[in-house]
Amino acid sequence: MRVPKITRLQELPHIEHQAAALCYLPASAPLRFMLVTSRRRGRWIFPKGLIEEGSDGAGTAMQEAWEEAGVIGQAEAAPIDHYEARKLRPPYAWTLAIAAHPLAIEQIRDDWPEAGERTRRLVTIGEMRRLVDDPALVGMARRLAERERARTAGI
Repeated sequence: MRVPKITRLQELPHIEHQAAALCYLPASAPLRFMLVTSRRRGRWIFPKGLIEEGSDGAGTAMQEAWEEAGVIGQAEAAPIDHYEARKLRPPYAWTLAIAAHPLAIEQIRDDWPEAGERTRRLVTIGEMRRLVDDPALVGMARRLAERERARTAGI
């Protein structure tokens, strides 16, 4: 009987800082969010990427929204939340610290840099619950939707 080889992941000590774009259509009721598929596993996520030296979280969020989803809009300077994720690239593993910046969608383009690599979809929070693996992402979207609802109600 052949026993499968078990490989241990080497934990890298650094933390990679990323920014995510919580892209939403501000005038939609209910509020709709733009999700994209990840390239490796096809999971539904918000556009996100590494904060490069000389850039900030909001700038990175806007750049990733364009590259990954074809979305143009303004990201808020202050993130609505932060979350952590694990990056696995055997034989290595490391932590991602992600700042989630709301981004009000102004335009959705038909042609964008990663169009051939990802699928995008506008979804409600109810649809997002069925598609997204991480409940923290749904929670952030829910908080943003509540904030926008209060803002439009004048509260």
